[in-house]
Amino acid sequence: MNMKKCTENDRQKLNDYLDLDPALNLFFIGDIENFGFDKDFQHVYIDEDEDGIHAAYLVYRHNLCLQSYEDRRDQEFVDRLIREYNITSAGGESSLLDGYSFDLLPEKIECSFAQMERKNEDIDTSGVVSLDLLDIDDIAELQRICFPDNADKDLDGLRLNLVTGTGRYFGIRENDKLVSMAGSTAECRSLGMVVDVCTHPDSRGKGLATKCIAKLSNDLLQDNKMPCLFFGNPESGNLYRKIGYEDIAGWSMRKK
Repeated sequence: MNMKKCTENDRQKLNDYLDLDPALNLFFIGDIENFGFDKDFQHVYIDEDEDGIHAAYLVYRHNLCLQSYEDRRDQEFVDRLIREYNITSAGGESSLLDGYSFDLLPEKIECSFAQMERKNEDIDTSGVVSLDLLDIDDIAELQRICFPDNADKDLDGLRLNLVTGTGRYFGIRENDKLVSMAGSTAECRSLGMVVDVCTHPDSRGKGLATKCIAKLSNDLLQDNKMPCLFFGNPESGNLYRKIGYEDIAGWSMRKK
């Protein structure tokens, strides 16, 4: 194994490697495009020799993303990254992660990865509004209610997304209260990851999340960015497929 920490000089060959499967490498492509190689919260490594790149590793804050089309693994190096950067979440294609031992990240989450290529004009999104920095407290409160296991969600990261334009949010209000939303993150030249899809428990069953996802997805496609997302249960999968998403891969996450 020949591990190398990337600099700006490695951008083109790294992009060529990641562009072999751009949707699956959205986090790599988006974070490298948006934050480069000299930020203290982001680090990129490659396993490279005279034959080219064999694997890539992205550290973004306390998250680790792995890629290797040939399922090339380095257990010792991954363990080192987890300890050195206090990694709390690791993600990658299921076949790759299943070959690792994540003793420091014992929780295993299996998801499906999907993308949407064409806008859906059949869903009424007239009640969906764009959210911005003035709505960040409302976004955070709805996150806290709908995702209690992630009560410590990184608001600095959310604020950075909105300020830099690497993410966007749409939502629905009832009596001036934000009750449903969908957002994006890691947006780059051609892709955007859909996140934080949720509806307040008191407002569920009305199709509000469907409207928010459709509005967000159409907005990304309008900007020539293909929306992608993860889902972890059949009910969510059925909802996304009705909007226009198609499954493309299995995805695994490991968490503390």
